[in-house]
Amino acid sequence: MDEVRLDCKDLTAKGTLQGKELWRISRVSFPKFEEDLFILGDKFWPRWYASLNGGFPLLGSWDEHRQLLYDIALISNGEWEKGAEHIAALIAEIEAKYLPTTSAPKSTTNLDIPTGQMQTYLQVNRLSLPPTLEAVYGHLELEIHRLQGINHWETEVQQERSRDLVRRLLAMLDAVGALQAQAEALPEEPTVEDAEQTQELWQEYLDLGCAWPRENAPEIVDNAWRGGLVGVTFAGLTLCGMAATPALGVAGLLFGTKKLVEAAKATKEIAKVAFPGEGGSS
Repeated sequence: MDEVRLDCKDLTAKGTLQGKELWRISRVSFPKFEEDLFILGDKFWPRWYASLNGGFPLLGSWDEHRQLLYDIALISNGEWEKGAEHIAALIAEIEAKYLPTTSAPKSTTNLDIPTGQMQTYLQVNRLSLPPTLEAVYGHLELEIHRLQGINHWETEVQQERSRDLVRRLLAMLDAVGALQAQAEALPEEPTVEDAEQTQELWQEYLDLGCAWPRENAPEIVDNAWRGGLVGVTFAGLTLCGMAATPALGVAGLLFGTKKLVEAAKATKEIAKVAFPGEGGSS
């Protein structure tokens, strides 16, 4: 009842619950339902559920969010009866209309972790990996919340860039969510296929990070939060078998500032002190 009272209070004061988390006093979870969303094999429904719980739009703005759900609601009953895979393809076509037409550049940084090595690390760190990935996921959600909480931008360019960044963050959220689900389902002895899938998902995350804003623009990207993302990304990569030096370099370069060369040099110097005797390059 307390949740309902809080919602009623906000509705009376502001006339909307937009941007509010679904559970604000004590979060209620439905593990079986959440598990079934991932079993569907479609990325849309886990994102929809995260959006519902977290109080942020699926796309760059609430207007786009509402229009997307409206378009999905217009899918005929006959189409829904054709099954989950068919609907997933239709939703992907609808959502594509709202995404940027320019493709993101591919990352020039490859994981380059031998499959056997990653397989071993997945076995050793099987229990540590899910909470680490949960931290990455939560960190991405924090920035989405911050950006969506800004009601006024000084210029239309800033507004559009922030929306594009939210789309990028949501795509990264997809990749990390898939990584987390896969990590939680790992057997006691991960297979070669498990290692290869983990590698593919991390590479997707890196490719998305390649298009990260490089300029010092605190009005678009919070620099303190950016540093936190470097830390949690570094932790996740090392748990999957990447040596500390290249992992720190990759995370720093992907989410660092415009001065990439200086950042790379500084990262390597830090790594030499923090991890003496450990080689590797990004």
